[in-house]
Amino acid sequence: MDAVGRILIVDDDVAFLKAYRLLLGQERDDIETATDQDAALGHLDRGGWDVVLLDQKLRGAGGPDTGIDLVQEVLCRAPGARPIIVTAYASPDVVLRAFEAGAYDYL
Repeated sequence: MDAVGRILIVDDDVAFLKAYRLLLGQERDDIETATDQDAALGHLDRGGWDVVLLDQKLRGAGGPDTGIDLVQEVLCRAPGARPIIVTAYASPDVVLRAFEAGAYDYL
């Protein structure tokens, strides 16, 4: 697989992070992961991201939509990066909120 840019994956579920690594390529050194908002902000401040995959809910299924709250931070701290929300908990209101926040896409 050819590298297409630096990818930051933010998800509180370690099993999903492992799945992303398998899908995107285990040996790639242009992928970083974070399991919470603070770690994500630290990675974002290092810059150079092309895509940021954000779990919609970073505090478990019953938690708030913390990933959507990070979209603005991605846009401010990593200009040019494309924030993409990834979730199993989609609803029309949340999809709209994600795009209003500046998400590039919503999966």
